[in-house]
This record gives sequence, structure tokens and C-alpha cells, in this order.
Amino acid sequence: MNDLYETPSWTTRAILAELQGLPRDAVWLEPAFGKGAITDAVDGFYVSALDWRACDIGEPPPRGTFPNVAFEQLDFLTVAPGKLGPLPSIRVIITNSPFSLAQEFVEHALCWMDATVIMLLRLNFLGSQKRAKLFHGSMPDVYVLPKRPSFTGGGTDATEYAWMVWPAGQHYGRRVGQISVLEVP
Repeated sequence: MNDLYETPSWTTRAILAELQGLPRDAVWLEPAFGKGAITDAVDGFYVSALDWRACDIGEPPPRGTFPNVAFEQLDFLTVAPGKLGPLPSIRVIITNSPFSLAQEFVEHALCWMDATVIMLLRLNFLGSQKRAKLFHGSMPDVYVLPKRPSFTGGGTDATEYAWMVWPAGQHYGRRVGQISVLEVP
């Protein structure tokens, strides 16, 4: 199954501009690394290379392409917290997960209690009987993208997207989150 859709950098810059105070001196995790679009956008936004852990089921990046990324070719959904680095060190998890596994990625990322979890998801991810139980106890903050992103470079689909954010230490027991629309890029 090919579920690789690279994240346009403007979408990542938009959420980072909104989320002030994310720790830059900690380890960040990209669990659906793909070709590294999110790590590139984050490092570019902060004008510095952060300390990254990354995994993906696809091929690893060419050697030397991402010197600040410790990459492992594996399925994130099989990784126990602590496998990619000591638990307290991973403080931010940010990804555009495969949409066919979005709920699984969210639920697994929430196991890293000390990390802020940031997921690019379809806005209609919120409206599902299947996910209702998740949201009754783990409501994210929702940051709607002001325009539809093109994941292929050939136009957009008919779907609205948002970054959904679960603040560190607040993954469970949240029944209400905030919603806002990000700035137009």
C-alpha cells in the first residue's frame, strides 16, 4: 500500500507559528518520516537542526541526508515508548500519518505521556462513531488549515485538514479542546 503523501512545508510552518513554547532542546519524533518533509520544515522554521528520532516502514533516507535524524526502518505502531530514546527525552511527536492508520497512530503516540502530540489529520477525523470513545477522553486542540494542502503538487482534494494537538501531560481526561483557524500562508 502506498500511503506516502509528503506534507507541504507551509502547513508545518503554520502550526509551529501558532504553538509557542515547544521545546527545542529536547528530542522530537517523526513516526511516519517518508522523505523528511516535516523534519525539514521544522528545522527550517527554527533555523537550526533539532535532535530527531524518526521511523518509517519505507526505505531509509540516503546516508548523510539528515545528519541530525536517528532513523530506524520499522513500523511505529510496533514501537514501545522508550525504544527510540528514553521516555522523558522525546517531548514532541509530529507527523502526517498514513490516513488509513490515523487512529492507530494517534492512540499509539498518546502512550508517550511526556510528549506533545501533533498530528495532521482530515478535519472529518473528528466526526466518527469509531473514534467517539477516543475523543470522549482525549480531546485535542484543533488548528484548521485555512486552505487545502496539495500533497502531490498537482492540486488539492476536496478535504479540509487540521493539525490536532494533544498537549504533553494532558492526553487523557480531556473532554474539551480549543479550535482555531491558522493564519493564511
